[in-house]
Order: sequence, then C-alpha cells, then structure tokens
Amino acid sequence: MVTLIGFGTAGTALGSTVLASRGMADADQGLVGGMINTSRQIGAAVGAALLPAVAVSVSGMHGGGVSGDRAAMFAAALAALAATAVAWRAARPVPARAAS
Repeated sequence: MVTLIGFGTAGTALGSTVLASRGMADADQGLVGGMINTSRQIGAAVGAALLPAVAVSVSGMHGGGVSGDRAAMFAAALAALAATAVAWRAARPVPARAAS
C-alpha cells in the first residue's frame, strides 16, 4: 500500500506543479514550486499525525484494529477528495467582469 502512495505522489507532482505555475511570471516559478512542495510535505506530516489518531479513536486502544484502519483510510480518502475539489475549483479560469 505504501508503494502505491509513493507512485501516486510522484505521478501527481508534475501535474500539480504545472497547474499551479500556469500563468505565473518566470521570476515567480521557483516560489510557486517551493510553495507546492512545502504544502505537500506539511500535508504528509499532518496526515501521518492525524490518521493514526483516527484509527485509535475508532478501534479503541485495545480493540480490533481493522475497523480503525478502515476509518483512517476513509478519512484520508475524504481529505483527498476535498483537496481535489478545491484544486479543481482553483484551476478553473475566473471569468472577467464586464466594465460598469
């Protein structure tokens, strides 16, 4: 499973960088790339801290781990879905307003 996560992260890195830096000035490309990579690392750290907490809270400290693991993976899937929705919304061009 961890290997699949690695492939998914590597597979989306180029696309997310291209989408985020689209329309940016050449001088700002490094800043955009740094922000993307920083947000990716912070997201991974927060996920690594919160998902085990979800698993333990669902299964209990000494209970069965399967339902807790599934709850943590479900929470991760919901977070990924929400992040995808935000990214799609942000990637859409903003229509120009007509002059009054």
